Amino acid sequence: MDDMVILSKTRWHLRSAIRILIKKIQSLGLGLHKQKRFVGRINKGFDFLGYQIQPGRKLRPSPESLKRLVIRARRLYVHGVGINRLWQYVSRWSGWLWGGLDRMISIKGGVKSYFVFVLKQLKISGICIPQV
Repeated sequence: MDDMVILSKTRWHLRSAIRILIKKIQSLGLGLHKQKRFVGRINKGFDFLGYQIQPGRKLRPSPESLKRLVIRARRLYVHGVGINRLWQYVSRWSGWLWGGLDRMISIKGGVKSYFVFVLKQLKISGICIPQV
């Protein structure tokens, strides 16, 4: 594990936690990435590990995660895979997205909604969506 989030109610508590973290990490001979830090208010949410995290809401895929989904689906489509293979890819991606998070993540629309999203992004029309 090399990604983490520290949340605190006050800036003072946050700075204290970061100091402790840096000491622990340095004792292991490791360091923090200087450019991948964010310190600030999160009331509008933030992206972390492919998810968009917003206070009081269920997790959703981050815009970057959706962008990667479309890029990889486009790559498959350009290489001539059929619609069933695209469905399989989106279905597996959805499984990753929901994996192990139970009720913490929004599954509104299910796999079908992500598949329709991908088809629209790829400008593919007139397709019968595979039945599960």
